[in-house]
Amino acid sequence: METYDEAGGLREPGDRLPDVTAIRLVDVCTLCDVPTPPDHAGEKMKHSRSRRSAASEFAETTRANCLGMRVSRLHRMVGRTYDRALQPLGLSVPQVEILSELVTAGGPVRPTALAATLLLERSTLSRNLTLLRDKGWVAPADSSPTGRMMAVAITDSGRAAFADARRAWQGAQDRMTEALGPSAREILDGWVVGLVDAQDQGTQHSPPRPTAK
Repeated sequence: METYDEAGGLREPGDRLPDVTAIRLVDVCTLCDVPTPPDHAGEKMKHSRSRRSAASEFAETTRANCLGMRVSRLHRMVGRTYDRALQPLGLSVPQVEILSELVTAGGPVRPTALAATLLLERSTLSRNLTLLRDKGWVAPADSSPTGRMMAVAITDSGRAAFADARRAWQGAQDRMTEALGPSAREILDGWVVGLVDAQDQGTQHSPPRPTAK
């Protein structure tokens, strides 16, 4: 039986055949014209290292510069001071805001107007109005067929609860003024107005105050 060498030539009798078991996989792939399988594990490891490096860099950037994080922390610290003072009276900062606007309006106010003035999400406003209504401090002045409050007004007991909260609120106000400085209110008002202007493309300089229906 005739055999041929790797170059295609006829082998002579007595020629030593190659050790097939010694042929490496890469040689087989080369002889068969099959490409070497890609190193997926190596690519995944390299991609993982790149993502970890990018995440670390982004974490340093946010910790050093993010305004949102700083405002959120300020909000939590300041809000906690007021909420702790108001909690014994059954009130929170958003509820004091709502009662304050209803007292100022002097009549029924639509929840959409309250949400716009206080820059609150409607779900947050609805939750707090429900809590205030359950305590008898606000009452629906107009309701939809499904029972949703279309306009609300403060009740006499709500005015009394609001007035009774003044001392607790003043204590928290004094602590925050001492901590943040006497110009804190003007600075914060300026920031709020600036953000409203930016969002409304300069056509609105302050949130609309609710008016009686």
